[in-house]
Amino acid sequence: MSNELVPEDQNRQKIEPTARSSGEFAKPDKTRQSNAIILEPKQEKAVELMLAGISDTEIAKKLKVTRQTVNYWRNQDFDFIYELQMRRNQIWEGHRDELIDLYQMAVEEIKKSLKSKDPKIRLQVAMQIVRLPALQENLKNKAPTDPKTIEAERYQSALHIALDEVTTELGYK
Repeated sequence: MSNELVPEDQNRQKIEPTARSSGEFAKPDKTRQSNAIILEPKQEKAVELMLAGISDTEIAKKLKVTRQTVNYWRNQDFDFIYELQMRRNQIWEGHRDELIDLYQMAVEEIKKSLKSKDPKIRLQVAMQIVRLPALQENLKNKAPTDPKTIEAERYQSALHIALDEVTTELGYK
């Protein structure tokens, strides 16, 4: 990975990731082991702002870097991508127990509705239950959580695009 495009990344060190306490916008644990990824301060702030839903343009303004730098971090800097995904996973884990509690409450309400005297209500509830497996599958967090997997997926995607372009250019599509 070339650091020429983004001079702010030149002095990054790598240290092994460790579990951090969950929290909505968890900051890095300063007691990490010696091989976890350490981002530059501006990158750490960019991660926090991304988790807060701030646009790349606004992040760039706040951090006094170019939008291209923020875009590079988000899409090409595998350490940054990894850290962002790890923080997203922490947020997800932090809310998982709450979601489980809400799910249990919803199941109890569904049970009550299935015992309703109104057949329309029973039918509507039954139809919703049939749709639940698809919903549960979509709620799973399946994003890669290590820099090498992220990098491999990006290369694979680029190869597929290049192959499509070549086959189109040669008239096979």
